Amino acid sequence: MMWRRGAVAYGALILVLTLSPGATAHEGWIHGCLVCGSRGWADAVRNVILFFPLGIMLARAWGAGALTVIACLALTMGVEAVQTVVPGRDSSVGDILFNAGGGVLGLLVGGSAQAWIRPAARRGRRLAIAWFGGVALALAALAWVSGPSMAEDPMIGQWTPRPRGSVAYVGYLVEADVAGHSIPAWYLSDGPAAEQAWLDGEPVRVRFLVGPPPRGPALLLRVVAATHEYLSIGLVGTDVSVRMRSRLAELRFHDPTARLPGVLATASPGDTATLSVWRDGDEYCAAIGTGEHTGEGEYPSIEGASGASGAAGTTGTPAADARIRPVCGAGLTVGRAWMAVVPAQALPTVLWPV
Repeated sequence: MMWRRGAVAYGALILVLTLSPGATAHEGWIHGCLVCGSRGWADAVRNVILFFPLGIMLARAWGAGALTVIACLALTMGVEAVQTVVPGRDSSVGDILFNAGGGVLGLLVGGSAQAWIRPAARRGRRLAIAWFGGVALALAALAWVSGPSMAEDPMIGQWTPRPRGSVAYVGYLVEADVAGHSIPAWYLSDGPAAEQAWLDGEPVRVRFLVGPPPRGPALLLRVVAATHEYLSIGLVGTDVSVRMRSRLAELRFHDPTARLPGVLATASPGDTATLSVWRDGDEYCAAIGTGEHTGEGEYPSIEGASGASGAAGTTGTPAADARIRPVCGAGLTVGRAWMAVVPAQALPTVLWPV
């Protein structure tokens, strides 16, 4: 009885997540693609994850038979059909297949639960070896795909842009560079040299007039190559966010965003500041140096950013460490894997974008 109630409740949750209106343009038909869009594999993994628990519950409640398989197929086809008339939703053949695949996979796991939960001794040893081997392989693969993707097209700098899903930053960017290579709001004249300097750990320095802390994600600097974002440095409140194009994007997943808390905690609106962001192996580090408050848009000389430890604060003032390790360690690697499937800006939302 518990499994049946759980299956009904989870099925209702799927309907709420997938049939609530969205904010994107409505197209009104089912696309014929299997992996659609520049983040298609992230969508596919989300669909599998969404329907996997339902398959387990159906198997535990009614068995992993033909009727439960038909129930999974009927639900996913019904959802995709209704999405064609729901504003802000789009459907595809790939959504149907991956939804159904997640449900069927859950049926297989739920139908053989005893063999996984209470295996015989010999089978248990084999499962343990397979599990540890699989985890090690997954971590190694994740470390590789999280590596940087080199830009092959001319690079263009964008100052305080406002792409979809972000808010405008009420501040003023004065200049940006990396190791003396200027990053203008135009084509980078020495893009390959600037890229290599960044990959070698040289800091990107952004000099700007501090505005009020943004309530949502606001971009301070972005570098794009062709139609792809290569590097972005943004602000969320007093936190700094850093995102760099990696091999994950080439495989049609999301690039994880590193968020460095409290870097701008000591800066006030009207201050002039130099924000330095750099790579340190698998870390992203940030530091802020503030100059005098003018209140009239003037830009006096700015003291050097606080030291190489990644501290955040005015010159000569101790501050909390502002380092983050997006990749190091199993727990953080798992977090990075989740961010590759769900974009950082979507984490606070409730709706499941399928």
